[in-house]
Amino acid sequence: MTALPMISAITVIATLLVAALPKQETGPVAQHQSGADLSAATIDDRVTAWVFFADKGIHSKTARDQALNRLSLTYNKRAIQRRMLRRTAPGLFDERDLSVSQEFTSAVAATGARLRIKSRWLNAVSVSATRDQIEAVRKLPPVKSVEPVRRLHTERIVRAAATSEHDGEAAGSGSFYGLSEGQLSLI
Repeated sequence: MTALPMISAITVIATLLVAALPKQETGPVAQHQSGADLSAATIDDRVTAWVFFADKGIHSKTARDQALNRLSLTYNKRAIQRRMLRRTAPGLFDERDLSVSQEFTSAVAATGARLRIKSRWLNAVSVSATRDQIEAVRKLPPVKSVEPVRRLHTERIVRAAATSEHDGEAAGSGSFYGLSEGQLSLI
């Protein structure tokens, strides 16, 4: 692949992402729809949120070392070889590689919130819950914070790709470079 098509592809993607940035909306209804405010939901509405935990639930060095040892025994051999070559942090594994605490996820599920996704790197779980359930989750001791799941508004990307900003013509009409022609003309 030559450099020019790669630059064009990157420029197109960057243009679409900038065009997709949400416009400033006001009011609790607009905030709830964009996922910016969990408190705007009514009692029965379900919202999706990330629940971040303060730690991995391991409170001693011995328990941490044992968990990392168990992890090294179950990790893919090729991944271990790749880590030996590329890893810049000390050791092959650290706490970020450990799973989210099962005790913590069970406590969140006990509030009635539905677990969606677990992320060991974020040390968080995504949940679907009502406002009351979110408040119950916030009060759990291991919970560090609760934040709404952000959404990408793809319809804005499609509209931005369909029309150029300058003259309202279809983007890329008659142009070899398509959406990136404006940026390339600045070079």
